[in-house]
Amino acid sequence: MAVPSDCDFMDFKVAAQKVTGVPVEDQKILFRGKPMNDGDALFAIGVRDGSKLMLIESEARRRAKVPVHQLMPAMSPADAATLKKVHEVQASADKLEKELVQVESDVAKTGTIDAESKKQLRRIQEMLERELLKLDSLSGEGIRDQRRAQVQRINALCERTEALLS
Repeated sequence: MAVPSDCDFMDFKVAAQKVTGVPVEDQKILFRGKPMNDGDALFAIGVRDGSKLMLIESEARRRAKVPVHQLMPAMSPADAATLKKVHEVQASADKLEKELVQVESDVAKTGTIDAESKKQLRRIQEMLERELLKLDSLSGEGIRDQRRAQVQRINALCERTEALLS
């Protein structure tokens, strides 16, 4: 974008508004990584032909014009399907965790693990391991963090189960 060298940053913002549509009050201009004041002259700060200025739109304006669900990066249909499977694993892990908490509570009350509790713990452990296998079969760039979080969570549940069984 070309502007006269004798203009100030407010003039630059007005010109930028015409190009970008971002209102002057929602703009912050950076030059060499530092915010500029509206009254500073471009040439006095050292802006020359070919200099690069960065226009930053206010966070409030960006959030106001973009629905929250669109703030997330676009997800491919394959990643969306994979994410759904991660959520299914999460729901199964939630149920298994509730069962584990119940067994832990029973053991805390009685101070011992009876045969039925051991059987239930082994079943919980087996089901958790199956959920880990499901997660191992999933891949996708858009779901890596969610998958990793569930793997860590299920591993922690397996450790709690193993601690009760040993």
